Amino acid sequence: MNQTRHRERALRQLDAFADLGEPVPPVDVVATHDGERRLTLGVGRKTLDFDLPIPINRGVYADDRAYVRGDCVTHSGCLWIARGPASGCMPGVSSEWRLAVVKGRNWRDADHRRGARTKT
Repeated sequence: MNQTRHRERALRQLDAFADLGEPVPPVDVVATHDGERRLTLGVGRKTLDFDLPIPINRGVYADDRAYVRGDCVTHSGCLWIARGPASGCMPGVSSEWRLAVVKGRNWRDADHRRGARTKT
């Protein structure tokens, strides 16, 4: 569907509201994203802020870094997700972290043990 058809469809839907006796004025909505979890919707002079529950990979765990809910880190070969503010709390030791992915075997070793053939 092209933009003209979308616009026509939206106008028909607004006309349906007008038939109910309450016309709906055109509204401009502006959405901005901070590049991480914050989404801001602006309607006229009002704004609404939303913190989206998006896991963000922060790489390898570092003691000196502050983490917030939803931050993902790797530690000892496992992937951990912060349950809340977690600064100075090591994954696997603190309850502030939830284990998401357990360290597995090396895929090469696993293939070799199963008798998988390697291309030469």
